[in-house]
Amino acid sequence: MRVVILADQFAPALGGALGVCYQHAVGLSRRGHQVTVLTANGQPTAGVAVNVVTAPFHPRWGAYLGLHHPSAVRQVAAALRRLKPDIVHAHNIYQALSYRCLEAARRSAPKVFLTTHDVQSFAYAKLTHFIDPARRDCPFRPKYRTSWLVNLRTAKKRFNPFRNAVIRRRLNGITKVLAVSQALADALADNGITNVAVVHNGIDLTPWTPRPPAVTEELLRRFDLVGRRVLLFPGRISGAKGINQILAALAAAAQTVPDAALLVAGSAEGGGSSYQQLPQGYGVAERVRFAGQLSPEEMVAAYFACAAVVVPSVCFDSFPSVNLEAMAAGKPVVATCFGGSREAVADGQTGFIINPYDTNALTDRIVRLLSDPALAARLGVAGHARAVAEFSAPRWLEELERQYAA
Repeated sequence: MRVVILADQFAPALGGALGVCYQHAVGLSRRGHQVTVLTANGQPTAGVAVNVVTAPFHPRWGAYLGLHHPSAVRQVAAALRRLKPDIVHAHNIYQALSYRCLEAARRSAPKVFLTTHDVQSFAYAKLTHFIDPARRDCPFRPKYRTSWLVNLRTAKKRFNPFRNAVIRRRLNGITKVLAVSQALADALADNGITNVAVVHNGIDLTPWTPRPPAVTEELLRRFDLVGRRVLLFPGRISGAKGINQILAALAAAAQTVPDAALLVAGSAEGGGSSYQQLPQGYGVAERVRFAGQLSPEEMVAAYFACAAVVVPSVCFDSFPSVNLEAMAAGKPVVATCFGGSREAVADGQTGFIINPYDTNALTDRIVRLLSDPALAARLGVAGHARAVAEFSAPRWLEELERQYAA
């Protein structure tokens, strides 16, 4: 089968939308498909033809160029006419390539798919308006409808009143929109995008073999964490990702677990390093280590070196890859109830699902995992088994092939 993948960026990555797109292309190629990637920013990859589209983009004009980037659309359309694909499958194309490429794809391929990794098809930023910080429960089915007023407040001068209507028309006109979680499918439906099927992301389990003790010990020594019970906070650092919530919980947990520490592995959204001052305000500066952006190999070692992984997002988090990575490493997860985490993490079986605004609950779960290594190990083993059974890359790719054949 000839498959063309459209993506704003294409490069090897451990997780996130970038990593999923990369594993999609490489995985299909290994399964015998002829795969070509059209991207505005890509790297050569074995088994995959990567064609770079020249499409300058500035975020200031994102609400317009994200709908139709004339230069990118011309180049993509020409490439599709030449390649004559059986399937066109897009990932994130709301910047350099633009949603208009889906129309070009419909003219060149029998079937066109788009995997949605986030809420950008109907929102301008992280989705938070449905969350009441005063509540401490985990709402089962929130209302995700995002009004033009919410988007106007978020986008300000970048707001385009026609943006969402155009995107809805594009997405409802292709073969299928593939949401990475049921939570995201619900959010899309609440905002008028109904041509949706759920395909959970998978994870390549090959890199997730336990590292020799010397490797994890070296990482712990580098960050002065030897002898500590370490929590791992992986991924982008921002208020929306719950950095304040984990620091508050760490301060409380330290009263019971004096050797508790936190390794923060990732870079800050928007750049800068002001977040590094936050631990002082919570009285935990000597307990927190900022590792910055680790290499994939170092990141895997960090998972194996920690006692538990914390994913306390206070925004809609569609289907965090870090949950699957923790499970692949056999580590228990304390994850947010906002978004798709509860579709990966089985509460009480492979980790815990909490409302991150409930500091007492977050602290309690952290203390339980750090104080009871047997519990943490049991949940970690169950998490690894769940990753193998339900979220392996072969299972995910088979489901994509089923969608293609339907």
